[in-house]
Amino acid sequence: MGFSRFLNSNFLILLILSSMIIYNIFSFDLQWNEPKETHIDLSEHISSSNTLLHIYPIKIFQVSDSLYYGIWFTTLWGEEDLFFFGSSNNYNSWSNLINLDGLFSSIDGKLRACDFLILENNSLVLLGIKTRSESVNGTWITRQNLVVLLSNDLGVNWSPVLFINSTDLPSAFFGSYFNNGIKLWTVVNYANQYVEYVFLWIYDESTNTISQTHVYQPESFVNIYRGPVTYKNELIFLEHENNNYNLLSFNDSDWKRTSIFLGDKSPETFFISKSQLYLVYSSSESAYYFGKLSFDAQKNEFMITNSARIIPAGNWYAIWPLLNSSIPTLFVLSPFEGIASITKSINWNTIIFTVFFSLFFIILWIFPSLRPSFSKEEAK
Repeated sequence: MGFSRFLNSNFLILLILSSMIIYNIFSFDLQWNEPKETHIDLSEHISSSNTLLHIYPIKIFQVSDSLYYGIWFTTLWGEEDLFFFGSSNNYNSWSNLINLDGLFSSIDGKLRACDFLILENNSLVLLGIKTRSESVNGTWITRQNLVVLLSNDLGVNWSPVLFINSTDLPSAFFGSYFNNGIKLWTVVNYANQYVEYVFLWIYDESTNTISQTHVYQPESFVNIYRGPVTYKNELIFLEHENNNYNLLSFNDSDWKRTSIFLGDKSPETFFISKSQLYLVYSSSESAYYFGKLSFDAQKNEFMITNSARIIPAGNWYAIWPLLNSSIPTLFVLSPFEGIASITKSINWNTIIFTVFFSLFFIILWIFPSLRPSFSKEEAK
């Protein structure tokens, strides 16, 4: 009778504990796998202790089912702006990285920013901003000049560096996109805080020049998140204004602001996968979520739908999406875990663990005769 009393008195506690564990497991979407470590081999360029080396991706793009490209940013001994361009047949293992400062070394100046595009003919365009100081009428000024590299074999061979003359891009956030030609965007901030202007430029390959096409100047104090997307032939930025969020879009002629309802959610990044617009955000529950952005015509605003809790935010921060991905994939960074990827795929480990965990308690309760050791203790 001793074991029976023990089982009866502790069954409620076991049930509560098991329910809490199962709830914690199922509170995360089982369609997402657990973070998987990403390996980056910089041995050809850097020989140093990993504790002094910090790496994170700036942009990662899927070219095909087995081909990926990315730009990685590194800091070593306090030195920053070391950019590397790499390719791999597995986005969880990167190697054969190329030092971008070396690629652009034929042009004087410091490489401040870099971006790349895959064009329709699968040619590769690498665009960077080089800063250099010049003396103009006895006064030293800093120039921001665009430099371009072209490759027709996806990075195996490169053209000579093209220097875009008569260019003075604002010293601000910079990026490129492809929409009826190679285009650039620059965001100019006031005192590193509020946005003053968003400039759009187009690159003319025949004359090797760029020209400014459109300007957006907000009427109020707003912030713009870096990393816009091109969605349905529109360039879209995420804009923050007085605790309200908007999607700022440009359709090659006009600017438009559309509100997005987030409530107490804090957006991290947004991206396109399979022609669908997604948003990654965090919440007061210390977790990251992943949801679709859908337009509500009646309310004239974007709403988050099909939201899923993907990873806890305690060990992870800073999220970058895999662009042009066939399966939604995110890269996350942790000071303890390094760089890892999470993919929307069935999490079989969690499912199997949950099933066996549940079956153990079910069998223990329904079939007490299967516990011979406990039966002997009870007979004593």
